This record gives sequence, C-alpha cells and structure tokens, in this order.
Amino acid sequence: MPVLKATKEEGAGKQKDYENQPAMLVEAAKTGRAKCGSCCQKIDAGEQRVGCEAFKAGRICMGWQHVKCFFAACKVDHNTSGRGTCKVTRQPFVKGQLRLPYPPTKLT
Repeated sequence: MPVLKATKEEGAGKQKDYENQPAMLVEAAKTGRAKCGSCCQKIDAGEQRVGCEAFKAGRICMGWQHVKCFFAACKVDHNTSGRGTCKVTRQPFVKGQLRLPYPPTKLT
C-alpha cells in the first residue's frame, strides 16, 4: 500500500504508513463493538476475527469478519487470462496461477 501523507488541514508532519501494515490479520476482538462484514452480527470481545484492509468512506480501514464467515466466503480460483496484478504484493498474475479474491467479500 502507498504511504499516505497528511495535508496541512489534517495536521502537518503527520504520516500514515500503510506500507508496513498487514493486508489481512487474525486476532481476538479487543471490544465487542465490531460487526461482521458478511453476516452483520456483532463480533464479541475475545472472539477470533479476520481483518481485511478495504477502501471505505474515502479512507483505508480494516473490515472485520467472523472466522467462519471469512472461510465461507473464500473462493480460490485460477487466473485464466494472465492479466491483472495482486492487490497485496502488486505483482502481475501468471496465467493459471491460483488467486484469492481480495477482500474476499463485500465489507459493509
């Protein structure tokens, strides 16, 4: 992900470094406020969740899902055209290569 710089209106000198942040992560929910992007149910505090970076409301944020909802929505397929690039690594796909759609579902 590109390194985004804050404008003077947002606070000069502040920098958000998205390049060193993981695109996906699994962790225990810190609070019970997050909702699953797939089923729209709350994710309880301490429950394992999967986070996927997504562009939402004009910014990059983490969208959360229950682990079971994440795996239910995952589908791995072969790149049949040989076109496109990986959103995480920015490397071009090779024809026939396995790929995982990212984010795996529409995060609400």
